[in-house]
This record gives sequence, structure tokens and C-alpha cells, in this order.
Amino acid sequence: EEYSLVPSSQILFKVEHTDVPLSYYTGILGMPGITAYGGFFELGSPKKGENVFVSAASGAVGQLVG
Repeated sequence: EEYSLVPSSQILFKVEHTDVPLSYYTGILGMPGITAYGGFFELGSPKKGENVFVSAASGAVGQLVG
């Protein structure tokens, strides 16, 4: 896309969850974690007994899938 419209209320927000370390928001609770979860469970939809191959397990998203 060339342009995006983001409401000002969504640009900056305060992290209200204090039950986990703030560093989790750069990994498992941030973009890599959400991408890993969506790619694995929603796009891949693995079934019990199937094998999964993660070709880029050295990256931020791939290591969380693994």
C-alpha cells in the first residue's frame, strides 16, 4: 500500500499488563509472536500426528514456531 490511515488513538498506547516482563512485548507478545501463532495455527492448521518443518527457525518468528 502507498498510504495508511491510522487513528491517533492507535498510534501510541500504554502497556497495561504488568503480570509479564515488558521484554515479552518485543518477542512472544509482540509482532513475532502474533505472526508465529497466526501462521502456525490459522494458516498451517496442523493436525495431531502430523510433522511440521520450519524452514527459517533461526529467525525471530521461526524460533517461536519451533
